[in-house]
Amino acid sequence: MLSKQLKNTKSDITAKKLKKEIGIRKYYVGVLIKENKNKNYLDQISELKEKGLKNNVQDYLINDLQEKYRLGVLQLIPRNKRDNDNKTEYQKLVNKHADVIQLSIKKINEEIVATKKSISR
Repeated sequence: MLSKQLKNTKSDITAKKLKKEIGIRKYYVGVLIKENKNKNYLDQISELKEKGLKNNVQDYLINDLQEKYRLGVLQLIPRNKRDNDNKTEYQKLVNKHADVIQLSIKKINEEIVATKKSISR
C-alpha cells in the first residue's frame, strides 16, 4: 500500500516520508524474521537433545545449530554496537555459514573459500 502511495506521490516531502516509513517497516520485518529463525534453531537444538542419542552426527548438528543461533544473535546487534570480539566472531561465523548461492561475487574472499573447502572434505 505504501509503495502504491509512493508511486502516486508528486510531493518530494511526502515521498521522503513514505520512503522512510517503508525503510523502517522493512527493518522491523527483517528483525522479526531473524528472531523467528533464532527461535527455530533453539527448538531444533532442544528436539535433538531430547532424543538422547549420543553420536557424532547429533553432536555435529547441535554444534552447527548453536553456531547459526549465535550468528543470528550477533546479526541482531547493530554493527556500530559490536565490540571487537563480537566482530571477529561474527565474521568467522559468516564465513563458515555463508550461503554460497545467495552470496554476491564481491563478498567472496579467501577465508570463505578456505572454510567451505575444509567443511566439504
